[in-house]
Amino acid sequence: MDLRPHHLFCLRFYRGHGYNEAFCRNMDHVLSRLNAGEEIRLVSGCDEICFSCPHRNGDLCDAQEKVLRFDRKALELLKLRPGGRLTFDASKALQNALVFRPGRFSEICEGCEWQTLCVPLAAELRE
Repeated sequence: MDLRPHHLFCLRFYRGHGYNEAFCRNMDHVLSRLNAGEEIRLVSGCDEICFSCPHRNGDLCDAQEKVLRFDRKALELLKLRPGGRLTFDASKALQNALVFRPGRFSEICEGCEWQTLCVPLAAELRE
């Protein structure tokens, strides 16, 4: 499954909230596939989550600069590269080891409209 690097965090903290019903159904479907063990391939463009996002404009996001910044920071903090492959469980382990313990999560998602939902969940992981 193709995923943008920062979406590894979006999926980790997804709790049924989204832009609309179609987006939430897609997130649920993506999560079920990942939890069943489907492999992730990190991509730098639109991915499985973008498919049903109202901010998608063809192969780009309406907030392209912002999501590219999120992706770069996620790759940097997780020590991954575009095209890299991993499982969702491996992604969560990397997040725990490299991002949440040092408390660097907010560096990735600065400016994200969903940050108020995710930051408290990330804080719980640090404890």
